Amino acid sequence: MEKWFAGVASKKRRVLLIMVILLLWVLVLRTVISDNRIKREAYLNSELQSFQSKMTASLKTYEKFSEYVFERVVNQPEILWRMARVSDADDQEQDLIRQELLEILQPEYAYIKAFDFRQFHLHTSEGISFLRLHAPEKFGDGLMAVRESVRIANTDHRKVIGFEEGRIFNGYRFVYPLTYQEDPVGSVEISISMNTMIHNMNELYPGIFSNFMISETAVREVLWEEELHHYVPHPYLEGFYCDSEIKDSHPGIDRYEAQVKAHLFDRMIQDHPEDIAALKSFSELVNYEGSDYLINFIQIRNIKGDPVAYLVGLSRNTEFYGIYNHLISDILYVSVLFIILIIGVLIYLSKQTVLEMYSTVDQLTNVFNRHKFLELAQSELKDDRLVSSVVILDIDDFKRINDRHGHSAGDEVLRDISATILEHVRDIDVVGRWGGEEFIILLPRTEFKVAAQIAERLRKALSGKTFIEGETVTASFGLSTCTAFETLEEAIHRADQAMYESKRSGRNQVTRG
Repeated sequence: MEKWFAGVASKKRRVLLIMVILLLWVLVLRTVISDNRIKREAYLNSELQSFQSKMTASLKTYEKFSEYVFERVVNQPEILWRMARVSDADDQEQDLIRQELLEILQPEYAYIKAFDFRQFHLHTSEGISFLRLHAPEKFGDGLMAVRESVRIANTDHRKVIGFEEGRIFNGYRFVYPLTYQEDPVGSVEISISMNTMIHNMNELYPGIFSNFMISETAVREVLWEEELHHYVPHPYLEGFYCDSEIKDSHPGIDRYEAQVKAHLFDRMIQDHPEDIAALKSFSELVNYEGSDYLINFIQIRNIKGDPVAYLVGLSRNTEFYGIYNHLISDILYVSVLFIILIIGVLIYLSKQTVLEMYSTVDQLTNVFNRHKFLELAQSELKDDRLVSSVVILDIDDFKRINDRHGHSAGDEVLRDISATILEHVRDIDVVGRWGGEEFIILLPRTEFKVAAQIAERLRKALSGKTFIEGETVTASFGLSTCTAFETLEEAIHRADQAMYESKRSGRNQVTRG
């Protein structure tokens, strides 16, 4: 050590050492910055999914209620037999039926309006509007071409759920087919407005300001021109409309000043122009005047599957602020610490430590080598009267990978396989490389049933994963159990024999020895 340190004192070696330290410092800095970026992206994805879940949970309640309304109010003989008469009735008779249905359903519509349902709409089996309880004076227009939900309900005769723009209002729609004496007689729509969902979201999650915007194109393709007053242009995003009902029904819900929102939306336009143009979901953190804001854009697809609108969630954010704000200090801290650690390692790390590492860990796969595995396994089983298990797995037809892609690719596959094994075993389990493409696992204090579950989970994980250039890999497993009263070598031998039985029986399976 002293001789080596003296050698470093020479000018040439000092320069070399400084270059190495600088190179490693740069690599570590890149890792720190990359890790921060990854954490940020993971956090944003998590928040986006959380906001999506909140929207789904909010809608689920209304779905259940709509089913109750359908079964209790609409799916009744007095409604169905009248709808069955519509197709064969003349205009005068249809007006009479419409008036009868209006008198029956008007009290029910008033009731469900109290629970924030907006549309209650009966359609004929030809997809023609027969009675809008929310606008009874408007009927007779064909809906098949503009309302996918009505088309599906009357042609496929199945329930349809989803967002859809309409002739008068947009809404999250629950559309049910109607049948009378097993014959289709039309459909009924029971819908909530997006205002209802926004109001519900703002009540359930007061820390998030939720709002809704819809593509101008989606509105104009369906909406009657005289109903355009239900919308106002979005104040910050060109090509989008706001539902005027949402704006008017929540005075004071906007807890963020106009200049804050203007800045945030301006940043979204700059940073996510392609996402907005394609109406893709995304999430972003923006700092404005010392405060962090989290903004989520959740894509809303219509029943055809086309993206047509956004649910937007805006909130102040303090959770991520510490990680994001400390990036510079983290860089400085890691830089100083890294240099100190490198110097410490160069001074104090002995050759013996390096040799010990090479003597215990398989350098290719980063799991224990055969010798170290046996040592650790014997230690785990010592004086242990409980049943433990041993698993041996051998990669099926591994020579094929080496022949097709070369040995370096084969080594990469082995590394990936060992990483997969480590992901699917427990912290108490001991993993070793037993041979060329064989791995061995000790499952301490684990009886056969649990051990078989672990082995099967690992088998599925390997067989379901794509490694290099579309290559899939399977493995044959052998499983045995042992106690302190029998030798480890006997258990390994039985697991090995069971593994070969898996090979003979068709591979990619677990066999007990």
